Amino acid sequence: MKDSLRMLNETRTGRLVAFFGFAGLLSFLVFSYGLLQQQEHVRRSHMLQADRFLALKTAYNDYQTTVLFHIADPARPPVSDTAAQFATLTARLHEADVGAGPEEAATLAPVRAALQNIGPEIFARSGDWQPALLAMAGIQSSLMEIDGTLARRNAALENGVMVSRIAQILMGLSAVVLMLLIARLLIAQSNVMHLLRLERDTIDRKSAAQIAAIEASPDGVVILDAEGRITYMNRAFALLHFLSGPGRKEAIGKPWAELYDESSARVVEEVILPISREKGFWRGASGLSNRRGQSFAAELSLTALDPEGPHGGGYIGTAVDTSEKQAREQENETLRLQYYQAQKMESLGRLAGGIAHDFNNILAAIEGYAQFLNEDLEAGSPTHGFAEKILIATRRAKGLIEQILNFSRTNDQKRADIDLGRSVGEVVSLLRASLSSGVTIETAPGSEVPVTVSANPAQVAQAVMNLCVNAQDAMNGQGTLQVAVDAMDASAAGIADQDQIDEFPEDSLAAPVHIETPEDGHTVMVVGYVVAGQQYARISVRDSGSGIPRAVAEHMFEPFYTTKDVHKGTGLGLASVHGILIAHHGFLRVDTQVGQGTAFELFFPLKSGGVVAKDAVHAATETQHGRILVVDDEDEVRQVTCMMLTRAGYEVFDSAGPAEALDLIRDNPHGFDAVVSDFAMPGMSGADFARASGEIAPSLPFVIITGFAEDETRAQLGAVPMVRAILKKPVAAGDLVAQLHDVLVRD
Repeated sequence: MKDSLRMLNETRTGRLVAFFGFAGLLSFLVFSYGLLQQQEHVRRSHMLQADRFLALKTAYNDYQTTVLFHIADPARPPVSDTAAQFATLTARLHEADVGAGPEEAATLAPVRAALQNIGPEIFARSGDWQPALLAMAGIQSSLMEIDGTLARRNAALENGVMVSRIAQILMGLSAVVLMLLIARLLIAQSNVMHLLRLERDTIDRKSAAQIAAIEASPDGVVILDAEGRITYMNRAFALLHFLSGPGRKEAIGKPWAELYDESSARVVEEVILPISREKGFWRGASGLSNRRGQSFAAELSLTALDPEGPHGGGYIGTAVDTSEKQAREQENETLRLQYYQAQKMESLGRLAGGIAHDFNNILAAIEGYAQFLNEDLEAGSPTHGFAEKILIATRRAKGLIEQILNFSRTNDQKRADIDLGRSVGEVVSLLRASLSSGVTIETAPGSEVPVTVSANPAQVAQAVMNLCVNAQDAMNGQGTLQVAVDAMDASAAGIADQDQIDEFPEDSLAAPVHIETPEDGHTVMVVGYVVAGQQYARISVRDSGSGIPRAVAEHMFEPFYTTKDVHKGTGLGLASVHGILIAHHGFLRVDTQVGQGTAFELFFPLKSGGVVAKDAVHAATETQHGRILVVDDEDEVRQVTCMMLTRAGYEVFDSAGPAEALDLIRDNPHGFDAVVSDFAMPGMSGADFARASGEIAPSLPFVIITGFAEDETRAQLGAVPMVRAILKKPVAAGDLVAQLHDVLVRD
């Protein structure tokens, strides 16, 4: 409507503008036309005069040529009619003189006088040509002066032509402007009513487009009246609230709060609407539930509309689904905690490695002296038995340190063929001292059966430890914990044939979960892929706790899901067990009965053969020969090592450090058959010591004894060709002698 009124006003104004514009443009056109006519007359006169002068010059040039030929050869008769040529020249001069202006007339007067000296009678003479030549020079000069005059006049006319062209352009533009003004006036006047008719259609189309845009928006939009009743909601808002087509229609006209359960409705009525009414705006993130208990997370905003506006008050709100955002945040939190856990395990590994090195040095001395006593004392005597018990205790301490090192290694530890029963037994030994005194750990006979699996020892230990700690919590520190290891196929484990597959999917990112409830309170759960025909090694951890309800079992392998109190559980224990089993292409089975307890069964693919080969026992009973240099910064360890080798028959030399030992080797490069050295020494490691020795005595072999985990030193020692063997502290005398014997035989 406003556009139509504006168009009417413009039409009236346009009439006045058109009238005055037309009058002005008409005057301009008349003036310009007269100017152009005058300019055209001048141009034509100039062109006529220029043509006459050109004809004069042409006639003169022809006559002059004839005269010059005669002057050059008076005896030869003229080739043309000289009288006729002179008559033509005289006629052309007369024509040029008739139309000439004052300036040209003054120039032509000398030409007429000079012609008298070169008339036709000149052809009757045969000498005295000077008057004729002077006359022709004067005529030529006058004609050149006329050319200059014509050139200046031609330039002036060119400028006039440019002005004429500009005037013509301005006349054309003026005519166009006038036509446009008249056309605009006519179009505006004829379209006023049409515009009024279309304006309503445009408003209707805009409203429809706006509604379509709101309807297609991925964010929810709701409009409320002043009382908080719903007058409109778009499709996204309805889907966010789990409302179908009929449900969406039924919600129109009802209070907004009626969409939610009691708790969420209270937030709407007591927080969101009052704040929006008072301050005009509210925004916040909230977890909401509808009347059917369906929950969702959303970021809501509500804006109060102006009561004096076209909508008469009310509210307009938006709802953005934040479920995916929360899932990403939870995933980032999982990665963050996993990173922190990895950092803690790395720090623990460094600490354990340092402690293990110091303890192994102490154990090396204790074990060595106990071995000497065991060899020297009479068999069967009480003191011989005491020495035997010291050796047993030392070996147990050595195994305990090895377990700590294995458990503290990072998750990228390489897999190896391990005896699962032995590995689980080591974990149980560690747990006996750490679990509550009210928990009794029973090891079933099956755990004594040696079964071989290819696995990460640290991850296996972590999985068993997590299950045992969870079992203790389920029993509230009082009860029986049974741990067993055995071997079986999938069918013997109670897995139905239809739940087994032909091969493990290598690209699988998520493991299937199968849950059954045979009876009330009894839940059986299988997580992972079960390969038909595959033999499995099973670790069973059974507790006498309260059991697990199905509602909890459905979520217990999800990261961060926990039923423990705050600060007592992270929700990552069972999630890590799940991840370890899937990474090893295994599966797990849970059998739980509320009020009676729970059994977790971990299934690892069994290696072919199924039995781990026993470690070879080195026997070195025969007398050995050779000159051996022992290097260790720990006096007790060095003395024990020297006594072991001396008793075996070797001639032994010792040194308290690599620097002193290098001096001995440098003084006598061929004086030793082998070097037995510690790995971690002040100033120089065993690897650097062996490398420096190789520059002096390249053929001198080294046996390195280390208190660190073997895989931590092998990378350094493997690059040194002089190192032939690596032993772990504390090393038994028989093992050291046997390894040294093998090195000497090879070299």
